[in-house]
Amino acid sequence: MKARRITRCVFLAVALVIVVTAIFGAESMASASSPTPSKHAAALTGVSCSSPTACTAVGAYYSEPPLRSGSLIVRWNGRAWRREHAPRIGPPGITAVDVSCPTPRRCIAVGVAGALLWNGRSWRKQAGVTGNAVSCPSASFCEVVEASGHRLFSESWEDGRWVREIMRRPTAPTPIGSVTLAGVSCTSPRFCMAVGDYSFPAEAQPSAAHRDLTLAERWNGHTWRLAPPADPASLAALKAVSCRSPGFCVAVGTQRARRPLAERWTGTAWQVQATPNPSYVGYSTLDAVACPNEHSCEAVGDENGKSLLAEAWRTDRWSPQRVGTPRSGMSSLALSCPSAIACVLVGTADGSPMSETWDGKRWTIRRTPSPVK
Repeated sequence: MKARRITRCVFLAVALVIVVTAIFGAESMASASSPTPSKHAAALTGVSCSSPTACTAVGAYYSEPPLRSGSLIVRWNGRAWRREHAPRIGPPGITAVDVSCPTPRRCIAVGVAGALLWNGRSWRKQAGVTGNAVSCPSASFCEVVEASGHRLFSESWEDGRWVREIMRRPTAPTPIGSVTLAGVSCTSPRFCMAVGDYSFPAEAQPSAAHRDLTLAERWNGHTWRLAPPADPASLAALKAVSCRSPGFCVAVGTQRARRPLAERWTGTAWQVQATPNPSYVGYSTLDAVACPNEHSCEAVGDENGKSLLAEAWRTDRWSPQRVGTPRSGMSSLALSCPSAIACVLVGTADGSPMSETWDGKRWTIRRTPSPVK
């Protein structure tokens, strides 16, 4: 559970090095006679589609020797991906982790060291803005959320001006150890929902089994307020959320021994939804969700870290979908669905960017550009 709770920001700030080590550690030992083994990794961790023919995905890459690293930005035109120039927004390894594009000419990408703004022609740095996740319901408003240590805060962008707001921390009888914000979704400047989880130290009472609980907060245009999810277990985390209205949001994540978790926001409370679990021994999780309308949602995750997991919500229930598995070792999955018959999935597999598209009938693996080989 703890390993899977690492947010996309931490993944890009630290885990690219971990990915490189995991992928190439065995290779280095196997080729000890080689004086300079090549190491590389690349990942896509966020994607946003303003239409089926206009999607932007962001992530990071790392390669040595010689040492190279930075943000990775690619654009989907409905047929193929094309890599775009991405200005560095911070030190090596600190890069863009999430993106939101309300129109083809407006995108904001965020990371733990800064943000990038797409104006339809090029990407430009946005000074002083950092975050774990971003949502822009229109070209004139965006909400960025971030958990940094024990602090939770948001950055609201409205009419070209950024304003910082302090978010509420959950309360509990036992001191809370850490808090994670993994996703945010806004329907207007007056409604946003952010989700994540919080944990207790190892000495938590009544037992260490109560260390991870889900977290949700909603924005009403003025303040953030806690919207406690319906925790189905003492070990649970929410990793993504998609809202279509103030009365309809779906959040996904994991529970117990890494079993899929989905909850629906009704406008007043969260309700746990039954989700298929393809693995008899658990170890399955939902990492991303996108709802193009209130009757249709797509969610993706992984099963045992070896194969992709896809589930569809149609009016009243979740059902499994067949999805291609290009490679193993998948993580950092992200999803965007501009319509019920058009979705784009991105992530990383075996240290390389991966993507698939949904056309309403099937998932198709797509060739995904990488700055490293």
